[in-house]
Amino acid sequence: MTPGRPPGGDPSGADWRGVPERIPFPVEVPFAVRADMRRWSPGDAGHLRPDARYPDYLEAKLDALAGDASGCRAVARGLGGKLSIATPSRAETTGAAVLAGLVYLQIVAGAFVAGLDAGFGYNTWPLMEGALVPAGLGAMDPWWRNVFENTLTVQFVHRTIAYAVTLYAAWLVWRQSRAGGFAGTAAWLPRIGLLIVLQVGLGITTLLLVVPLPLALAHQALAFMLFGTCIAYLADIWRAKVR
Repeated sequence: MTPGRPPGGDPSGADWRGVPERIPFPVEVPFAVRADMRRWSPGDAGHLRPDARYPDYLEAKLDALAGDASGCRAVARGLGGKLSIATPSRAETTGAAVLAGLVYLQIVAGAFVAGLDAGFGYNTWPLMEGALVPAGLGAMDPWWRNVFENTLTVQFVHRTIAYAVTLYAAWLVWRQSRAGGFAGTAAWLPRIGLLIVLQVGLGITTLLLVVPLPLALAHQALAFMLFGTCIAYLADIWRAKVR
């Protein structure tokens, strides 16, 4: 409060507005707001506002307002990354859907491997029976029975889909890194890539050690974690598109 100015007004009749000419604001308060504050006077429309009758009280209120504005700025800066998520592109949406589909297909193929105990045979990697593409994949007749009943073919299919998932995920990560990084929904991609690397390593180890039960169970559990992560990625993309 400025010395010599009584709470009810200046007896000399000087037209002052009850707000000091300069109030130290911690942050910049918009000009229009400050102008509004300076237009308040003790006698406006016959209403005596407490903060207009007591300029020191008004000054305290202004300081509190400035502090609130400063806090809002800090919160806005903290949320800025979340509030500025760009709408995912069609390419990202398609890539995430195809990746989830491949992972699901791999889980189905893994179920046939487990059901036929196909992991107890051909316990070498990367070759099967001494070749990348072993002989005997179509030994059964009709040919489609091999996909479901031939242990050699079932394991070969499981390996092939694993290679496809790994290469496709690596391509998605590479493409996104060149398209602007991993902000927003694309932040899922490096995490999915890491899970895929862990799953492939666990699967190879399980095969080479002839399917010890703890590793086999961990391999199956990680498969469902990977698929769940792909679904979470798709869900975030959907939310970002409809927000």
